[in-house]
Amino acid sequence: MEKLKQIEEIHNAGIPGLKAELIERTDTKAIYLRSDGYYEYFYITVLPEGEVFGKLYPERECYPSNESFGNNAWTCKSYEKAINQYKKM
Repeated sequence: MEKLKQIEEIHNAGIPGLKAELIERTDTKAIYLRSDGYYEYFYITVLPEGEVFGKLYPERECYPSNESFGNNAWTCKSYEKAINQYKKM
């Protein structure tokens, strides 16, 4: 299975060139620091092997979509808040 990357490019945030760097992870959750100074912590979602728009993809972990935030992914500016919430997950 493909794992999340150390540095993820974030395409759907409306911020060109936005990236996020992995700070910590387990098998079920991760916390990243975005290049704009915000922290994102979330439960890792695994997508099944399948075809999307004619391209085959293996089973893989995925960075949360916009729709995931507020449900199983969260963003905040404070490292202390983000790491505390991450540890509570």
